[in-house]
Amino acid sequence: MIMLIITKSYMEKTNDSISKWAEEFMQILPCPECEGARLKKESLHYKIGDKNIADLAQMEITALGKWFNEEVDALLDSKQTIIAAEILKEIRNRIQFLIGVGIDYLTLNSPSKTLSGGEAQRVKLASFLGKGKNSDPVLFIFDEPTTGLHYQDIHYIIEILHELKRNGNTVVIVEHNKQLLSTCDHIVDLGLYGGEKGGELLFSDS
Repeated sequence: MIMLIITKSYMEKTNDSISKWAEEFMQILPCPECEGARLKKESLHYKIGDKNIADLAQMEITALGKWFNEEVDALLDSKQTIIAAEILKEIRNRIQFLIGVGIDYLTLNSPSKTLSGGEAQRVKLASFLGKGKNSDPVLFIFDEPTTGLHYQDIHYIIEILHELKRNGNTVVIVEHNKQLLSTCDHIVDLGLYGGEKGGELLFSDS
């Protein structure tokens, strides 16, 4: 009876606090069939060289990019190379977008709940960039996209944000990083405090 109540509380997810309470009684274990790959065993039988799709998903994006750029071609015969040409081109582009937004240390199978807010936003940004240019302008709103980025890598995000603007989109950023703020077209500063005591316009200028 107690197990049914806990399972129901977790599965319905009508209340975050109740779901978190139910999670305290749970333990995540890898599936004995797929060993945590979350794929059917038939899918895992297909390999390029000695790697299946689960092996690739477990690699850091930097290593994955190196594998696709330097190793995969030697593992395909001439016919396979022709068939895979466009697919490989798309995969390499997508990987490059992930590297460009500064999340090259993640893996493709990283659970979304383990990502910081900044990482999750950069994943969505890379996904948008991978779809190519939109015919209609898009309004982007980012909440501290530089969170978790090394200081030396912030210029990558700055360049991508400006590329979005050059393509006719509007980019609004909630940010405290001075390096990024120094490149903005217009800055609005609200304060003086947080919560109910905040919201006062302190500064607005280009």
